[in-house]
Amino acid sequence: MYTEAEYLGKNKFRLSSKYTLVPSTHTSSSAKIQDNEIDQKDFFGLLINKKNNDSRMIDCQTALLLYALQKPNLLPTYLLQELDTSMIKDIKYLLSLGILELEVHTTKGEVRYLFGTEALSHLDKKISKNAVPLSSISLKAISNAYTLLPLDYQALASSLYRFNHKPVSRTLHTKLYDAKSVKKFFKMNTKEEAKEFYSNWLPLENKEGWIGFIHQNDFIHKNLKDTQTYKLYLSPDSLDTFQKIFFEVTQLLYKAGAFQFKIGDDAYGLQRPDKWVAYFYDKKSLYHAINLLEQNIGDIPAQEVPFSGKSDLGWLSWGRDPKQIQKEAISWRWLVCTEVAHGIIEQSKMLSDNSNIKNTWSHIASRLERENINPNTFEPIE
Repeated sequence: MYTEAEYLGKNKFRLSSKYTLVPSTHTSSSAKIQDNEIDQKDFFGLLINKKNNDSRMIDCQTALLLYALQKPNLLPTYLLQELDTSMIKDIKYLLSLGILELEVHTTKGEVRYLFGTEALSHLDKKISKNAVPLSSISLKAISNAYTLLPLDYQALASSLYRFNHKPVSRTLHTKLYDAKSVKKFFKMNTKEEAKEFYSNWLPLENKEGWIGFIHQNDFIHKNLKDTQTYKLYLSPDSLDTFQKIFFEVTQLLYKAGAFQFKIGDDAYGLQRPDKWVAYFYDKKSLYHAINLLEQNIGDIPAQEVPFSGKSDLGWLSWGRDPKQIQKEAISWRWLVCTEVAHGIIEQSKMLSDNSNIKNTWSHIASRLERENINPNTFEPIE
């Protein structure tokens, strides 16, 4: 078995004959651009798909690599000397898009060129890799998204983000129509039952969609923007179970060191899979909470959360927010879903048959890695 760098360094690649490089001095203003996030100073020109005339902006470093691989060749020496994680991600992404092709030799001595998911699957077989299988709920979300094509990426991302939400009946909406009715449902207004709860947790000012509480001894949250935080999604399948375990779980969260948690503030918020979220300052406390919940609550029917890190219990999963969005002005899981949506749209353009969704995952995973998202846990790579 090889490392990724070792295997990529010993094999030949070539630029697909489907593409041609066009310097910026030769480009037309009418060209269809798919990627406009390259700094002007790094802009080389366009990579044009000869078949459909779609164009992709490329930077100078990518152009240099593609020029070197217009004929089958090893990766350039300058690249091999500095083949870091970022460059490996870029090469895998170019393979997944079918821009680069990987040369392989069959047992009969024949030469083949692999690209797309076939190339990524071949690469995975040749390297030492401890990949975590994609959760069934995330796989179902992706499978469902393919049935919705063609959609723009924002609409597709929204469908991924909202996947596994339960419908809200008129009766449930009437019963849980605002934060006050939700607190009543969870018996937070019953002094005897809630006495210990309020000795542990202090209410926060309600934010749109959420009822929040903070650990009574927390003094760090004011500097939250400078602190990495972990989140635990708690997703019991039924509201009756949610109500039954609520106080016991909040005691365990307090014991484990959660500094904050929130629940949906109406029927719609409580019918989403990520209806209950607890926050921790470190992964050790997060895992401690999962262990306590496993020992004391055990496994219960779950309304699983797509695109979150798996635990041994279906109703518990986790995530991590990058520093720049600690105050949740933007949902990290939403950003993950937008990248998955981009990957689905890219892959659908390359395949005539999307029926085997498991095979398309390797392309989406390569895009997530390139965008510094761990495709196993959906947490940021920093």
